[in-house]
Amino acid sequence: MTTMTLSKREKRLIITASLMAVPVLGYLLIYRPVTEMVRLSAQEASSSAARLDRVKTYITDTKQNGQANNLSAGKSLRTIMTESSSAAGVSINRLQPGSDGGLTVWLNAVEAPKLFSWLTVLEDEYGVSAVKASVQKTQGDTTTTGSVTAQVTFGALGSAQ
Repeated sequence: MTTMTLSKREKRLIITASLMAVPVLGYLLIYRPVTEMVRLSAQEASSSAARLDRVKTYITDTKQNGQANNLSAGKSLRTIMTESSSAAGVSINRLQPGSDGGLTVWLNAVEAPKLFSWLTVLEDEYGVSAVKASVQKTQGDTTTTGSVTAQVTFGALGSAQ
């Protein structure tokens, strides 16, 4: 079929259809793929930014924990216990070293809020965590309210607890 044999009306119809097909094909073959790639790139950038924020937070937390653990640098677990308990107003009745390098501490008639505050300070500022704790309300002691007796076992310094 040649253009010579087509009528004038058919030629106009083919030209019009071709002119209409160009924008449709341009939309389907160029515009849509490009906009989809831009959308996916934006999502990926957002995901990467969120991941970066999590990593920065992790690094900051790790640095802070490292600085907190520097308070215990060069000190024995026994020294940390005695110094921090004195500062917290907690009186230690007995200390017993464990075979694994840990330490068991006995406390009699200590106020519960002071005890828990001291344990929090030990963990936050010295990096020392209680491995095992037994806390009981003091029986028959009417002189101090909220008084407890406790036996707390701490792991060795630098051990994963």
